[in-house]
Formats: sequence, C-alpha cells, structure tokens
Amino acid sequence: MTPENPYEDFFTSDSGNSKEQKPDKNPAKKISNEENIFEENIHDRRFKSSRESLDEVLVSLRQFEEKAAAFSKLLSETRAIQHKVVSLISRLFLTNQKSPDKKSLAGERAYYRVLLKKFINIIEPMKVLAQIHRKTVTQFNRDIDEDYYSIDKEDHQIKKEKKQAVEGINLQRSILADAAADLSILTDALVATEKRMNKYVDAGNYNNISSSELKFMVSQRESLTSGNDHQFQFKIFDINIIDKTVLQLGGYQKETSQEYLSKLMEAFKARD
Repeated sequence: MTPENPYEDFFTSDSGNSKEQKPDKNPAKKISNEENIFEENIHDRRFKSSRESLDEVLVSLRQFEEKAAAFSKLLSETRAIQHKVVSLISRLFLTNQKSPDKKSLAGERAYYRVLLKKFINIIEPMKVLAQIHRKTVTQFNRDIDEDYYSIDKEDHQIKKEKKQAVEGINLQRSILADAAADLSILTDALVATEKRMNKYVDAGNYNNISSSELKFMVSQRESLTSGNDHQFQFKIFDINIIDKTVLQLGGYQKETSQEYLSKLMEAFKARD
C-alpha cells in the first residue's frame, strides 16, 4: 500500500520514528581568509579615521597656529632681548647698553623673580606647542613622501597641500626656535644675577644673603632652566643662522628631518 505522502521517507530518520531538523534558512556565512584579515585590521588605529594622512597633518598645523598666535604675542610682550647679557667692553662702546646691576640685594632679588616668572611663562605654553609640532613632524615623515597619492584629490592639489604642510612645519620650527632663544637669554640673565648676588654673601646689614640660600637658589634655577622641572629639553629647538635661512627658503630635507625627529623624541624627557 502506497503511503499518503510519497515524500515522507525523505524527512524521516532511518528508524522512521523522528523527522530530521530542517536546514537553517540563514546559514552562517563562511568568512574567507581575506575577510578575516580585514576583520582583524579594522580595529587597528590606522583604520579608525577616514581622514587622509595629509589632511591630518594640515589639521595639526591649524591646531598649532591657533595657539601660536597668542604665544607669539607673549614673546613680544616678554621682551627677553632687553635682558641679554652684554659684556663690559660692549657696554663701553654701545651707549644704549646699561649695566644690569641693581645696586642692592633687594633689587637683585626682585629682578631675579621677574626673570624666573618670564622663563616659566614661556616654557609652559612652548611645551604644548612642541608636542603638537612633534605629532605633525612624525606623521609627515611617516606618511607623506614623493609617492603619496589620494583617491579624492588631483595631483596638483596634493602638490599644493604638501607645499603648505612643509611651510607650516618650517614656521613651527621658527617659532619654537625663537622661544628657545628667549629662554637661553633669560637663563644667561639669571646666571649673571646669581654672580652679582654672590658679592652679598655674608656682607652683613640688610644686604646680606647666606651662602646656603644662594646655593639653594642656584640649584632650584638649574632644575628649571635645564628643562627638568617641566620634562622639556627646550634647547633641542635652538637653530643657527644657516638653519634659519634654510627654513625661510622653505627647505625640507627628509634625511635631515629624520635626525631632527629623533631629537624630538628626546625633547620631553628629564635629563639624567
């Protein structure tokens, strides 16, 4: 006798007592090796931003410029150049150069405090700018070269923006170099003031300072002007006249900048 459902045998087990489970309508998709690689890399930091490398460099440049406007004004208002230490011979021949001697210990102390305040006012915002600068240079050297291309931009636009990036990096270096020069001037002025205060050691009367106090002042100042207090070696940003000329002409040598970048990595550490 023929079963009522001729296809029943296809849906029963060998025992004929239970039906097999129907296949899943949405089976799990088998992921290829290529897709697995993508799945792993999608969590990589390089895949988190849709912004292109050159665009990120330009954004960093704008961040620097926003802060550099106020910082440049600060350098003007600080007038560090007026504290430049000039030799006695130079003062004799340059009538506009006055002796920094304050004629009393109290005067020297007050002048010393002014120099310290100016130094701190410069080094703290300078460090912030230097951190942005390091980020900019690091990314430019790592990602931007002669073969750099963009899927969204034409060659002439890339060329223009690369030139803009180089000019921006050079401007950053110039601003940081000016700040480093001012800090060096203030450091020399502090050292010269300490030497003048030395004549008041155990002098007696109101113009008296102990040897111990002066040594402590020198030790505290050295920790500050060496960069240790802020873990920031500002002297790395010093540049000579030749380097300044190259920067003003818009030069950017990749090999040279790699050496500079290695110095930048050490700029934010305390000295041993």
